[in-house]
Amino acid sequence: MIKGGLRGCPAGTGFLRVAVSKFSADGSAGARHLQAVACTVRARPPSCKRARWAGSICAMDQALKTLEHEFRSEPGSFLLGLRGDLVWDRDAFSRLEKAMRTVCERWQEAEELPRWLAEGYYHVATDVPSWTAHPNFPRPEPADYYTACIERLTDLADWFFRGWHAYMEPHTWSDL
Repeated sequence: MIKGGLRGCPAGTGFLRVAVSKFSADGSAGARHLQAVACTVRARPPSCKRARWAGSICAMDQALKTLEHEFRSEPGSFLLGLRGDLVWDRDAFSRLEKAMRTVCERWQEAEELPRWLAEGYYHVATDVPSWTAHPNFPRPEPADYYTACIERLTDLADWFFRGWHAYMEPHTWSDL
């Protein structure tokens, strides 16, 4: 579970790429400076800045809030229900999957990715399949549904890390 933002920053903060030309002899002062800057700025893709300026709610902001809620395994999250109660909440999964997809779409051109997002995508893509693979995991839905969901999580993590998905365009992501 991710307890905070990037590099131990408080929740709700992000990262900022900053070049610092002077470091102390041991490098610690410069590192502290970078950490302080990184924890005070929340990075957003340009499309969100434009949407906020126009007075509308940005889908990216909502997706990031959803992923923060999920990756921290907060009450009502898909991951907490899955791991803690062994319950696959279809609605919660749908919220998680759509948020992951939105972030992939907006960050696919990014050169750098926030650590908390990278850790979350990795966690979801590796842990959810292992948790649900147990023979005693309750599966009220058809087996094909779970297989498709696990494949989707893997595809989204792959897309997030590579910057492109493995499907030919135009590709429409169906709801699960």
